Amino acid sequence: MRSLRKRKSLKKKRVTKKARGRVRSSRRARGSSTTMEDCCMCGSKFVKKTAMIPQECLIKYGKIRAHKVCPRCWWGEFAKEGASHKCPGCQKGLPVAKDVNAGKVVDLTEDIIEAVEDEIEEEI
Repeated sequence: MRSLRKRKSLKKKRVTKKARGRVRSSRRARGSSTTMEDCCMCGSKFVKKTAMIPQECLIKYGKIRAHKVCPRCWWGEFAKEGASHKCPGCQKGLPVAKDVNAGKVVDLTEDIIEAVEDEIEEEI
């Protein structure tokens, strides 16, 4: 009688371990947001996390705006010994990406001065 209980409990544990693994993997798949980037050498789309940036372009434009090269082109053509290591995007004259985080500087001093003047007039 006791041996039957142990077998049942072992089977239940195996099932729950498998179920947990499935749940975790499906959560990872749903939660991952992959943004795509264009390669400046071949023009194909690739995952942004795997982007390689030529140093010349990185220094000139920074990490966000610089031209990006896909790993296939980087290791296949760009990083070879005899190849030119200048940025292929700059050589082709491709536009650099716009900085999403850079916003306009808004001058609020005039609005603040007007609001303060209105408050002073209301008090008088």
